[in-house]
Amino acid sequence: MAKVFFGSAIDDVAFCQIQQRYEDVEKTLRARGHILLNPASVYTDTERNVRDSDAIKGETAVVTSDLQILKDADVLLVDASDLNHQYVGCICEMVYARVFGIPVIAFLGPNNPLARRAFFSFHCSEMTEVWEEALSAVDRVLS
Repeated sequence: MAKVFFGSAIDDVAFCQIQQRYEDVEKTLRARGHILLNPASVYTDTERNVRDSDAIKGETAVVTSDLQILKDADVLLVDASDLNHQYVGCICEMVYARVFGIPVIAFLGPNNPLARRAFFSFHCSEMTEVWEEALSAVDRVLS
């Protein structure tokens, strides 16, 4: 069983939507014989919205935890299909994954300008416009 770290839009997304997306992806990956590594599982909705003097400490803990989970992954699967999202965290995860020697599969959806960005494509093992193709790419890089 391969370990798949899943990155997607988190900032400015309702916590219940994030949870549902990760549950759906976990079910899909499990059916393909993979294990989901869920970086969003380490904090609660309340912790995501801290904006007081402890914010820096909290953000440091989230990023540190995220990177520890990523180091254990066999592949990074990124959903960057929402054209209205900047994907700062996902792009950082992609850079770290490349440094760690972890292949990166990016699902972009159709007509995504990220596909034409040199720094984005440089960090990807594969980019696809179709979700099912991204899942197949995960299977390929793990076989």
